[in-house]
Amino acid sequence: MGAPTRRDGELRKNKTEINIDEGREFWSFQPLVKPEIPQLESDWAETEIDQFILARLQKEDLEPVEEASRRSLVRRASYALTGLPPSPEQIEQFVQDRVPRERGLRRADRQLVGIAHFGRQQGRHWLDVVRFAESSGGGRSRCLKMPGDFVTT
Repeated sequence: MGAPTRRDGELRKNKTEINIDEGREFWSFQPLVKPEIPQLESDWAETEIDQFILARLQKEDLEPVEEASRRSLVRRASYALTGLPPSPEQIEQFVQDRVPRERGLRRADRQLVGIAHFGRQQGRHWLDVVRFAESSGGGRSRCLKMPGDFVTT
């Protein structure tokens, strides 16, 4: 149900009765099984997981897209981990790096996770998820200033 509030509309009431047998059928209580890996003829699939993805794509009559460029990869990683674009120097370093893409991407990820923007991005996301606010109630608020933030009055 998420976290409904009165401002979301009418509050729904949960069922008060519990059906144990029905609960035992829930997916997380099922024993683990190793699924049969689809055997497909393709150079695209590099791992077993890729085989499942390719099988689903083929079922939906879709084709895999081409591999992302090194420039796109470092931009995606930077936005995902820090919420900010990479600097031109970071892009050029990743594009010019001659190590295999996966190794270079792991190195770039480690660098991005090590900077303050990573912690700030993730922290703010989870504070939003739990609806945290710096407020003491009654219309009075305290301002939480982080290094590098602009504070307006």
